[in-house]
Parts: sequence; structure tokens; C-alpha cells
Amino acid sequence: MDKPTALVVEDDFATQQFMKFLLRNQYEILFAASSEEVNRVLEQNSGIAIILMDVSLRGSEDGLMITERLRKTKMWKDVPIIAVTAHAFPADQRLAFESGCNDYICMPINQSKLFEMMSKLIAATAGD
Repeated sequence: MDKPTALVVEDDFATQQFMKFLLRNQYEILFAASSEEVNRVLEQNSGIAIILMDVSLRGSEDGLMITERLRKTKMWKDVPIIAVTAHAFPADQRLAFESGCNDYICMPINQSKLFEMMSKLIAATAGD
């Protein structure tokens, strides 16, 4: 069986490597480190099952802005997005949900919690 594809939007190289190590056995992984790279990756890959979005992405758009933009497009409006962040305050979580994220996980990442979130969201989307 093919592994689902996860897009990891993350601008920190060490975190990219960690996510690659964490996800490699269960997911095909694509990376984007900026809003421009997100645009390019999404144009070239229609089968993305889930997006892990760094909330505090540096550059022209942060992760929440990218999420808001994706939710306005027909192609990506229903793809599950999990906000990944070091910001653990309730207000940060509220902002993530308001921008269109389906779930929210704080660093340091609990691997079993992340996999459970990803599996549930992918399964729910596959049921549509």
C-alpha cells in the first residue's frame, strides 16, 4: 500500500530533519520552507494527504496566512492542516483554528499524539 504524502512546511533545517526522521516510515514527505516553496510544491503535487504547518514561518507569509489562503482555494480547502508550533498559549491555539487549521500540536512533538492526529484527519478526509 502506498504511503500518504505529507507536506511539512518548516523553515528550520534541524526541525525539517527531525520531522523527516519522525515521519519517514509512514509517510512520503515533501518540504517547503517558504510561502513561495509551498506554492511550487502544491502546483507540482496534487495528492497531498495532510499538511504540517509551522505557524511562525518567516518570510512574506507566516503559516497562518498560508493556511488562510489555502482554505480559499478549491483544490486545498479540505486538505487537513495541523499547526505545529512552540507557542502553547490558548490564544495561539485559537488563532490556528481561526485561520483554518484542523488541529494543533506544540513542540516538543509527541510522536504518538502526532500520528494519531494525522491518521484521524486523513481518514476523515478520505471518507468525504
